[in-house]
Amino acid sequence: MATEIDIESMSDKGIALRLHDGPTLENDFSYKLLFPHTPHTKRRPPESFEELLESTTMERMGGNIANMLRTKIQMAVAGIGAEKYRVFSPPDKYLDAWLEEQLPKVKDSSVDLIKLDDMVSRIGVALPYNGEKGPQPFSFNRPQPDTIEPMRAHVSALRGLDQVLVSEGLGAILTPKQVQVKQLFNPTSALHNESALELVRRRKGTIADRSMVNTKEMNDWIGVMENRLEIATGEPVEAHFPSIFSKSKHGISIDEEAVKDARTSHTRIMHIMRVPETEHVDFVTGVGCGPDGGQNQFQVDGKHYVACSSALSKKGAQNLIELCGRGSELNISIEDAVGAGDAAYTASSIAMLYAPQMEDVIEQKYPNMSKERKRIAIMAFTTILQRVFGELAFRSHNRDLSCIPPAAFPRIFDATLEKSIAASQHIVQTSRNPEKIYSDNEWGMYFAVMELDS
Repeated sequence: MATEIDIESMSDKGIALRLHDGPTLENDFSYKLLFPHTPHTKRRPPESFEELLESTTMERMGGNIANMLRTKIQMAVAGIGAEKYRVFSPPDKYLDAWLEEQLPKVKDSSVDLIKLDDMVSRIGVALPYNGEKGPQPFSFNRPQPDTIEPMRAHVSALRGLDQVLVSEGLGAILTPKQVQVKQLFNPTSALHNESALELVRRRKGTIADRSMVNTKEMNDWIGVMENRLEIATGEPVEAHFPSIFSKSKHGISIDEEAVKDARTSHTRIMHIMRVPETEHVDFVTGVGCGPDGGQNQFQVDGKHYVACSSALSKKGAQNLIELCGRGSELNISIEDAVGAGDAAYTASSIAMLYAPQMEDVIEQKYPNMSKERKRIAIMAFTTILQRVFGELAFRSHNRDLSCIPPAAFPRIFDATLEKSIAASQHIVQTSRNPEKIYSDNEWGMYFAVMELDS
């Protein structure tokens, strides 16, 4: 819930918070929430919502883009990622303190910090409650601050960058300055529809920007974009991205009905997100499917493919945790879904960064592989790495991969590449319907790929 939050009153029963306005609530509607007292608030009543949280709750850094940033900086300490980063951020004492500690450790990349002093950082709280699916958080946050105006003075600094991670699209200020850059959308809930419209507005025959969202969000995105492009036909049809893997006592197999649903939905995406043809495997979009894993759409030489992976098994997750070594703060008993999607998207963005060189990387390590196998391996690498990063965030309270020792990242990447090569050697070639499934016993996961009709 994104809403304005104020302390309304205090009594012996607790602290009354007033939730009002913002993207979630209508202007004439509000909620009153009684926040329980703690010994500290009884001794020293808080004067603001921020002070209340600081004195009563456990601090967790968050934010869609901030989660991705922290993981990228942690990888940069390991020498993985871009040569240069530019970070545009409002003053945030938690993130600023973390960056002050981490940035001196970054050796192979340069990181420019640009403070948006006129912008206020976002704050919120998650309260546990027992819902239909067991314990889960009720989250309410201050609304997403506007980024367009604070970024207007800095838009030229985006020129020449490979990617820009955005929660709110910057097209309104990119176009007048003729800044050509690939936006990677990772919007907050309040900006989902606006981000979909932004993606379409910047469509000039083909689309440069990219997105990765969960299944429900992707259904909304497809509907918004089809309506804007006026390519929807008949009554709205819900997009489905079911797992194409079917488990039974006989083993794992392809669910043909699920394949039909996934193909139909990905074909709709393909018609919307026409991307420039490339000679290398290019990530088009990703769909996070929660405990069912995820699905990605790729393009190469004008042909589109869908790669699907299951999530890691619990035993596989334990093996992955052990690969990270001691001191990671990971634990198999932790199941914190907040930030897992951001971690998976971070994996996608790193894979996109390396995509033009990936065939050469594979050729050096595994010479004489056919071009088709290399391409299958590259699709598998991105798709499996997403699940790995998502799993690591899921097994941490940090909502990112900042707890992973830098020395563990090369091991994670090498292991993922080895499994991707194994997948390509098992599958060998793509077809309209996935005919073979790669099963990885160590991580307890499955991978398959199929072609889409042009």
